[in-house]
Amino acid sequence: NLKLFNMKILTIIFASLFLIFRYCTMEPEQYEFVSIKNNVDIAILATINTQEPLDSLCISLCGVVVSPYDMDALSLTYKRNTFLKKYNKFAINIVPLYVSESYPIDSINKYPDKYGLKSYQYTKSELEALNWTITYP
Repeated sequence: NLKLFNMKILTIIFASLFLIFRYCTMEPEQYEFVSIKNNVDIAILATINTQEPLDSLCISLCGVVVSPYDMDALSLTYKRNTFLKKYNKFAINIVPLYVSESYPIDSINKYPDKYGLKSYQYTKSELEALNWTITYP
């Protein structure tokens, strides 16, 4: 009886370890690409751009609004690895939300410093080193 009990315990332990390992190596749920950490007291808009010029604001379906001093995930319509295979060059562009709502995109792109547009371009290994988190500013 004791031997059978020990076997059950070992089976539960190994199954738990397998599930934990499997969960930790899976891609993020819901197509999360990166987390955006906002370190300023205004809301920001973060978007991903795959078109040249990469450092220009491109309003797309792949964007997220991050509240002041908060963090949120920028999600894609692709899983992370699929996206990185499809687009070898991309940028994550961040601008204050009120700017994106108040000024034409052409003006923001023409005068990025004036409007506070920041462009972040990283390789996969650089994003991994950052734990897939971009901090603004």
